[in-house]
Amino acid sequence: MAAQNRIQVRGSTVEKKFLHIENILNRMQRKLHKTVIGVLPPIPLFFYAEKAQESGEIFQWLFPAQGVITRACMYVREYKTKDGITFTADMIGKTSSTSQSFMTRKNALIQTLNIPVSIGDRLIFRVDSPEQITGIWVAFLFEMNMKDLAKETFIIDEFTKLMNQEIGEITDAAIAAEEVS
Repeated sequence: MAAQNRIQVRGSTVEKKFLHIENILNRMQRKLHKTVIGVLPPIPLFFYAEKAQESGEIFQWLFPAQGVITRACMYVREYKTKDGITFTADMIGKTSSTSQSFMTRKNALIQTLNIPVSIGDRLIFRVDSPEQITGIWVAFLFEMNMKDLAKETFIIDEFTKLMNQEIGEITDAAIAAEEVS
């Protein structure tokens, strides 16, 4: 059986054992990194419509936070024409608006983007010939700005809570060992 890496708590009294545990924790703390990094994946936003509205509108989306749209993906199940169809994405904000159009006849289309989004911006996606397509899936990846997240300190708070729980278990073990001896 392989030897286990266990910390041996030394000391003849509870106070000496606590002092030894404190010394071990201080040494471990020096080895730990001073920062905790949380990975926040982009948020997928998606929509499906069997048919576009008569006006050509496929969907509207309101953004409740600042961030960036990093990728777009579209799939059209059926084109009823051999010609390319023009799609338009309008980003409407408080101070500015942008519009991007593209023509395609591909069933699947994936595009890397870098579109900044402000709080309250609206994205309207439409097609110029709504009767010419059916089965439209559209998805975006949206990366929210850090300041709009609940709290970055949540991870640190959880880490601290776990460490305090571990210290409590070590303390309980030391007291139990003292009572046995």
